[in-house]
Amino acid sequence: MKITKRQLKRIIKEEKQKLQEMEGMTYPGVYDGIFDGVMDMLEQEAMAGGLDLLDPETVESVASALRDAATQIVNDSKLA
Repeated sequence: MKITKRQLKRIIKEEKQKLQEMEGMTYPGVYDGIFDGVMDMLEQEAMAGGLDLLDPETVESVASALRDAATQIVNDSKLA
């Protein structure tokens, strides 16, 4: 199964939204800036040949890493 960049963007956006909803906090301006920055970085890596965003295993690894990073940020904020 192949996944497009558009599908990857949608998956990332949905996962991020789920995490925000769990915390009851949504800040669209912050979200949009982070989302755009992450997507730009992923696209640059893909264009440089570092990521194959059409490979399902790569896409799942990227999505998993982003979920883990978001969870870590939430957990760290609870410690502050």
